[in-house]
Amino acid sequence: MKRMIRSQNGQANIEFVISVLVFLITLSFVLFTIINNLPVFHRESVKDALRSKGFQVSQLLVMDQGYPQDWSNLANAQRLGLTSGEPYILVEDKVLALSCDGDTSYNKTKQLLGLGYQYDIIINITKINFTSGNDEQVSVCKPKTISLIAPKFWVKRFAVIDNEVVRVNVVVY
Repeated sequence: MKRMIRSQNGQANIEFVISVLVFLITLSFVLFTIINNLPVFHRESVKDALRSKGFQVSQLLVMDQGYPQDWSNLANAQRLGLTSGEPYILVEDKVLALSCDGDTSYNKTKQLLGLGYQYDIIINITKINFTSGNDEQVSVCKPKTISLIAPKFWVKRFAVIDNEVVRVNVVVY
């Protein structure tokens, strides 16, 4: 004979009550696991977005010549690219024009690179001196204030200006 729990309105099997409890405990465990992993998923998606933007910007700088092809002033450029048409061969006038000297040129650079308000960027182009070890900074474009706590993604590429090797550092945050 099965044991029954009697209630006012009807009867319930003890096996039914136990199975409902096991189901609720399992459901609670699954929900808590998902809720605890959401911040990890969000952090990873932010890293992936930064990685994507960093590679996109560095690819434009060292592989594209921009539009118009012979721009030498940010005001004249409609698309940013530092090459002469050949990948990894940078034009010094374009590199020097990339130097940001204020908010206007920094915002114009961000606009030309297709970065919205949610991303900031630092572009640092340095000539590498292999003999003395004293590297010469050619161009820097960065905002006035740089966040120390925002997640950042660094991309380092190498290119050539006038037969000299340069390092192109791009930081997106």
